[in-house]
Amino acid sequence: MKNLLIFIFVISNIALFSQQGFTTFSCTLTQSSSYFKNLSAIELGAGSDVWIGLNSNTNNKTLLKFDGAAWTDYATQVNFPIQALKYDGAGNLWIGSSTGGLLKFDGATYTQYTTSNSSIISNNVLSIELNGTNVLVGTNAGISIYDGANFTNYSKANSGLSSDTIYAFEKDASGNIWIGSAIGLNMMNTSNVISALGINDKVYDVMIDGAGDKWLGTDASGLLRYNGSNFTNALQISGTIIGANYPDKIYSIAKSPAGNPIVCAKSTTNFYQEGL
Repeated sequence: MKNLLIFIFVISNIALFSQQGFTTFSCTLTQSSSYFKNLSAIELGAGSDVWIGLNSNTNNKTLLKFDGAAWTDYATQVNFPIQALKYDGAGNLWIGSSTGGLLKFDGATYTQYTTSNSSIISNNVLSIELNGTNVLVGTNAGISIYDGANFTNYSKANSGLSSDTIYAFEKDASGNIWIGSAIGLNMMNTSNVISALGINDKVYDVMIDGAGDKWLGTDASGLLRYNGSNFTNALQISGTIIGANYPDKIYSIAKSPAGNPIVCAKSTTNFYQEGL
């Protein structure tokens, strides 16, 4: 869903941003908003469904669905803190949990994959991507690729990964997977060979624009563009994105209808949602 919308969690409201502006949908919480670490994942499902995952400190409100008219709370079915969501188009929502590993949820029941019942590399799942019939799972211990039967694991110990903490995946038009990690950008080619591509910073998100350039949301370097040869800070490209208050931390990047990056970022005091 990164190429369509940005959602921002503000106390007890969900705010939807598109090029037409903000539309807010209220959802009454059954616990104080202080119980929630953050709204950690949003994914478009079938039809008008929007799935919303919460990384919660309690057993309440970890998975919500908004169908355009009504909210459904799935906390009783999926009672895990959620960090990642991915809809596969076949009726299944793949869920990454900070404690429960990988879950495949069909709207009623789920199949769970953990280190206890599978060869997944970790139970702390930070990111998910689909690559054909394979499910790529980013964790705090490396990458697990699930082919529907088995997991194949990649880490610093057996691959070219620069870090075992994997925050983001993005697939390009050639089938390569671009990987945001705790130490820079990585790329997995179609033969599953991984190469580290530099920058000593956390890369929280990756977006590929229409020209094939990779936009990186980082922890300390702001928004970076990688053109295959060089990393360029967005301020060097456009000095009027947010002006002098341009934040260093870029947590999430979406693609605008024009193919340009829209960022969800944080300065010392404010959150921003801006587009180039």
